[in-house]
Amino acid sequence: MIRLSLDTEHSAASTKTVQALWKRQWLHYAFRRATVSFSSGDATAAFYEGQALRGVGDLAGAREALEASLKLIPGQFQARLLLGQVYLGLKDPKAAEDQFEAALLTQPQNAEAQLWLARAQIASGNFVEALRQLGPLSKSQSNNAEVFELLAKGYSGLGKKAEAVRAESRAKTLRKKQQP
Repeated sequence: MIRLSLDTEHSAASTKTVQALWKRQWLHYAFRRATVSFSSGDATAAFYEGQALRGVGDLAGAREALEASLKLIPGQFQARLLLGQVYLGLKDPKAAEDQFEAALLTQPQNAEAQLWLARAQIASGNFVEALRQLGPLSKSQSNNAEVFELLAKGYSGLGKKAEAVRAESRAKTLRKKQQP
């Protein structure tokens, strides 16, 4: 049996986070959350808290924790990427775009961040920019079905039906190849 006790120095929000994680059986996050020292000014702790809160669906709490982490260390790639995903979940694609663009400033060739940026651009109706982002990815990630699914959405958003059908067809072919 695992006994988890929190000292009184933890904030009410931290205690609440651990309890929520524990109830949802995210034991590894709860344990990490309970044992890390959460003093003010701890960017790593704030990042882990944001990650855990996102994991249990508390997007507003995750946003707050990740913003606190980035306030302390603005150049954190993973925190920017995660905060962008949180913003998308909160239906704020423009704020998500800003985070993904900031992440790409630190790792410009990161395909995951490029895909997330394209998702945010499509969500905000910025189809031209999404297609501009996805063009090079369709060559470097030519076996990635998701790239072509996003291309299809971008083309559809611009009313380019033939290109959308072609991209969707490529995505379906790639999905079939990936199935065991």
